[in-house]
Amino acid sequence: MMLRISLIISFSLPFVLFAQNNHDTLPALLLKRVIVPFRQSQPPLSSLPDQSRGIIYAGKKTEQILPDSLSANKALDNSRIILGRVPGLIISETETGGFTANGIGIRGLNPVQSMEMNTRQNGYNISGDVFGYNESYYLPPLEAVSRIELVTGAASLQFGPQFGGLVNYILKEPPTYTLLEFHTSETTGSYGLFNTLNSLGGRIGKWSYYTYGQWRSIKGWRPNSRQWQFNGYGKIQFDPSKNLHLSLEYTAQRNRVKMPGGLTDSMFKADPRASLRSRNWLSSPWNILSATVTDSLSAHTYFKLQSTFLHGRRNLVWRNEDGGPEALDTLDPTTGQYIPREVEAEHM
Repeated sequence: MMLRISLIISFSLPFVLFAQNNHDTLPALLLKRVIVPFRQSQPPLSSLPDQSRGIIYAGKKTEQILPDSLSANKALDNSRIILGRVPGLIISETETGGFTANGIGIRGLNPVQSMEMNTRQNGYNISGDVFGYNESYYLPPLEAVSRIELVTGAASLQFGPQFGGLVNYILKEPPTYTLLEFHTSETTGSYGLFNTLNSLGGRIGKWSYYTYGQWRSIKGWRPNSRQWQFNGYGKIQFDPSKNLHLSLEYTAQRNRVKMPGGLTDSMFKADPRASLRSRNWLSSPWNILSATVTDSLSAHTYFKLQSTFLHGRRNLVWRNEDGGPEALDTLDPTTGQYIPREVEAEHM
């Protein structure tokens, strides 16, 4: 059971302000020409163009997904609902089992934490390590994503060594038609689910901005599986000319996950709601800073310079699985102490 409410408020400065009474005659007023463009609606799933933003996609297997065109619940960031429409895609839903992000793979590759995929946001890498520790611990909330680009196989020739390909989450851009736009979306549901996403965006002269904050908490459908997560993002952009754009982006994630664990396959088959672990915790604070300069020098020349800094951590405390997952997480009767915990503090 789930309930969702969305609200959008837009505010713009008026072009003309004047006072009048019943005896005044309105002066002649010459308005600026207004052009209303017509844009044909795009299908929710399509292929990328042969060339876009200086990148050649011709000859590659590509997919483009528009989440807003899908009838799907984006508040839960459920990859199966959004990405499951891509042929050959394998999805690992491990978000509530200890990993902070669901994973995807292509045609038999390991989907856990998207370790065989080069994972990006707005064109820059968001995983811990491009080469060795490329698991994904952060994914942007799907409510803030305008489109998802997938390039399989040959994508590694340009974007990285993962032979599964590329998945690129393109976030929504600042609105260009208003000074201030506010959007809020509230979702509540079973098992203590509460999700809220609030965003602000607008344009002032040659400056534009967009920022959002998302908070999600859930108790989980079995014991010892509660979690909370905060995602924040901010972008400011300066456009000196029609073709030259300078932007600065910052992304933050803070979370805490309690992992149930402690079941073998036979135990899970007998009672999937059981949990034998009460002290397994994970947190993965994530920080990404990116600066981008783009310039369309001509109809055939596109310039892009992008620099990214990522600082993340994985803090993990859990029971070592000596004795198998079915071993109870209780006091050792011989020593009167808990079995030693495994503690990890990894910086990326």
